[in-house]
Amino acid sequence: MSFTGDMLDLWGAAMWRASWQGGLAALFVAIICRLRPSIPAWFQCWMWRLVMLKFASAWVWSVPVEVPLLHAAEPFEPAFVESPIPFSDVPSYDAPTGDERVPGDDPLPTIAFATWAVIALWHLGRVWASCRNARLLRSGCRASENRQLLDSCSRLSEMLGLANPPPVLETEGQGSPLLVGVLQPAIVLPTTTLERLDASERSLVLGHELAHVRRRDLFCSLVSAVIRALFFFHPAAWFSERRLGVTQEIAADQLAMTLQKQSPIHYAQVLLTIVGKLGPRRTTPTLSMGAAGEDGSLYRRLSAVRYVKQTTPRMVLTYGLLLALGAALGLVPWSLVAAPASAAEESKPTEQNDQTEENGRTEAIVRGQYVSFQDGVLRVKVQGDRSDLVSERKWKIVDDVKVVCHRRAGATQRMARDAFKQWEAGGPIAVAVRDGNVVYIELGADKARPPKPEQSREPPLEKKADSQVETKSKLHWGRFASFHNGTLTLKTNSGDPSPCA
Repeated sequence: MSFTGDMLDLWGAAMWRASWQGGLAALFVAIICRLRPSIPAWFQCWMWRLVMLKFASAWVWSVPVEVPLLHAAEPFEPAFVESPIPFSDVPSYDAPTGDERVPGDDPLPTIAFATWAVIALWHLGRVWASCRNARLLRSGCRASENRQLLDSCSRLSEMLGLANPPPVLETEGQGSPLLVGVLQPAIVLPTTTLERLDASERSLVLGHELAHVRRRDLFCSLVSAVIRALFFFHPAAWFSERRLGVTQEIAADQLAMTLQKQSPIHYAQVLLTIVGKLGPRRTTPTLSMGAAGEDGSLYRRLSAVRYVKQTTPRMVLTYGLLLALGAALGLVPWSLVAAPASAAEESKPTEQNDQTEENGRTEAIVRGQYVSFQDGVLRVKVQGDRSDLVSERKWKIVDDVKVVCHRRAGATQRMARDAFKQWEAGGPIAVAVRDGNVVYIELGADKARPPKPEQSREPPLEKKADSQVETKSKLHWGRFASFHNGTLTLKTNSGDPSPCA
């Protein structure tokens, strides 16, 4: 298979792995949020962030982290290749014959990759256009000169622990106040809307936008938008991004409410008043945070107000540990493997390994059972000198290593990248290792067993001796008369008893 075919196989496997794992994570988090709506909004927000990161991590991270916690496998009785076949006696694998399929001749993977690339680039272009529109909106604003507004922004920023308060900008028109800028955020206030709000309502709007700055919601929204663009075909990616946006607004509301020490009922009333004074909403950039939130999110924000409660350090520590545990278990691919054998046991020669020395170089033939071949790494189970000791050996295989495949039809020689695709795990395998490098590999042992030694036409010695005795001795025929003191007496045809010793 060509390099392009290998890349298409890797892309297809990564997409499938990320799709089912990300979808399963989204379903799990959705069920938790549905059953326990009283969970703090910031915790729900982080769970949805982990779901979006799961799509990305499962897409780029394929090799699992092995944890040696399992016991050694049960002893097995592999059928080993009895003797290597020289490569000169095996026909070279230049091209498949008969009904074998040429690797890489299927156009469907290429068409699927091209379609995905075009649509993904279009969605990424929309994300870039949103960032450009936010930058253009910010460049068309002027710095606010309202001293009372600037003092309120500085005071709230200090309460939130922001070292550098974001600039407050004003723009003509009306609509929802916005937070724009991923790296350098700024608060944009329409002048008409600013005139309609009183001092307490302005303070609430500033507290909400500063809460987004404190939580870095714009950066998280940008990352989730890029991941959703790559997985545009997956409904769970769209659903997770939307739920992330809603939970970010709820978490910002709860942080602003706690910061200004307002009751949930009063905050909900003020929020409704602010939304009523915003006037007709104009189109805003996608990557921005508005005080009014997205369409349809106001109901969820008002419903979540009733679950606001005072958080204690113990509660924060508990939820933080749960998030750390979820990130470690969900984002990192783990794999439980058998514990490695001790150094003393590994140093012992095994019955299945044959070592020879040729021209000063050590060559070993390792025989065992084939496990897997992935990302250029060959795994083989090898039985040690003890019947209950089974270990696993791994080698890095290069593409030009040739493999001899034994089948009923005969032996064929293939390249390493093609030979293992049609081979099932558990089959016998022999690996020739010279100076730590794999020289050649043999798969399968479907050869006839060695014939049993020909049996001699002559009878066994005991039977032969009996026959000789029979030919040399005289046969006596008759009827049994008596057996006394070791003497057998027969009645012959003549009628006279004839004793036999």
